[in-house]
Amino acid sequence: MSNASIAHHMLLFACDAVEGNLLEKGYWDCSHHYFSCKNMRTLYAWAKNADSTALPQDVGIRIGRQWKLQYLVLQVHYKHPISPESEGDESGFRIHVAQEEPIYLAGLVILLRFNLTIPPNTEKTHGNMNCILNTTEPLIPFAYRVHTHNLGSVVSGYYLKSGQLDFEPIAKGNPQWPQAFYPMEHEIEFHPNDTIFAQCTFNTIGYNIETHIGFADQDEMCLLWIMYYTKSRDPKDQYILCPGEHFEGLNRALPLDSDKPLPRNISLEERASAHDQHAMLQQGMYYLKIVSNGLDVLVNNCIN
Repeated sequence: MSNASIAHHMLLFACDAVEGNLLEKGYWDCSHHYFSCKNMRTLYAWAKNADSTALPQDVGIRIGRQWKLQYLVLQVHYKHPISPESEGDESGFRIHVAQEEPIYLAGLVILLRFNLTIPPNTEKTHGNMNCILNTTEPLIPFAYRVHTHNLGSVVSGYYLKSGQLDFEPIAKGNPQWPQAFYPMEHEIEFHPNDTIFAQCTFNTIGYNIETHIGFADQDEMCLLWIMYYTKSRDPKDQYILCPGEHFEGLNRALPLDSDKPLPRNISLEERASAHDQHAMLQQGMYYLKIVSNGLDVLVNNCIN
């Protein structure tokens, strides 16, 4: 529950340990203690007044002591500095916890860039990512989310089936719209040894400063999140990171329109920057069904 005038974006992590002094304090500074949540795994994210996400039927996210994911940590990147004692901020997620195990487990593939130099006054600068899926079972994607800061114009995703040469589209999104998990436009199934690709396009026309990847608002980010479900119980099939290019230069073969922005949508652009507190609180109700096994729930605000 939040709105974009207070929180730019929020992240929900699971991890197996948190430093004792930070547990007692109840919050910490992102810049100095970003990795204080040990063996951190991202579960969910929200930004720019996005709508809620519902998991498909018979799908849940596994957490708990048995899986070394015994803490939940909420990280809030505030639009403006606040103090831990600030009143009136109720930013967060509403979570449903269940004991019974579902048929499928949900997971995330996150394609991201850790480094990129974006020159000023340039119409198109690409941040490319690709990797092979070393999974044990098929993955069924059902939603995607794109994320950049202010200079991103479009984020596109594709995959290559093992042994084939034709790119299949996964997703295409405008990061200046509400950064929700949008449903897949067509059915997709990833198989072991398929290759996935993502490309962020940045437009710096009229922007006179060189920009780099970083956590600050004046920096940039480049991510494509793919939410999926699978029958696999192998922990490595529930969370997959794809940083940078495992095959440098391969993204040059992507379709020519991969960096073409989507048509403008004034309604979504206005909603992404809206400041109507009441409207955003109504839109900001988030429901995640989580399979629990001895979970200690800890939800902490992280102050920038």
